[in-house]
Amino acid sequence: MHLGVDTILVANWYRPPYTVHTTFADLYTEVNEFFDEVSGIVIAGDINIHHKKWLRYSNANTEIGTDLKTFCDFHGLRQIVREPTRGDYLLDLACTDIVNSTAIVSPSISDHRGVLIKLPMPEVLENGFERGMDTEQG
Repeated sequence: MHLGVDTILVANWYRPPYTVHTTFADLYTEVNEFFDEVSGIVIAGDINIHHKKWLRYSNANTEIGTDLKTFCDFHGLRQIVREPTRGDYLLDLACTDIVNSTAIVSPSISDHRGVLIKLPMPEVLENGFERGMDTEQG
């Protein structure tokens, strides 16, 4: 997303439960490709990980949960969803480095609750103008 002088990298990631660990490697590669070119990052989606020490509503500490926590710490990302999103568990995450971002959990959509992410963006005060040709000149 290009907003005035800011460019925000937005990733919508679905990680099926019980998948092999390689899906995380793909995310890591793609984020690192653009990391130095953006002013902010948002990674959100149905990520299906558990990590009791990091995510309050989890049932275990998993290897993929530990790896995602390490990835977020390395890139300065914080997880901003604060309520369960599927049953008793927090499976739909929003990780960002944009200060003062918030997430609101909404009522259920199918078997998950929705997540609305609010990003504080500066007001763009650019005025556009068109330069036209003077029709009286020959």
